[in-house]
Amino acid sequence: MAVDQAVDMHESMLNFLQQRLTEAVDFDESIEGLRDVLAQGKSVAVATGV
Repeated sequence: MAVDQAVDMHESMLNFLQQRLTEAVDFDESIEGLRDVLAQGKSVAVATGV
């Protein structure tokens, strides 16, 4: 279910959204990080059959 998937991705999304003031990440790196988090969510969905 979508709710289960969202719960499973919660920590990954929080980690993705947090950035230290001294940490400079350009747009392409940011998009790649988001892709990684979303790919993790797809893996969870496939593994659970959702």
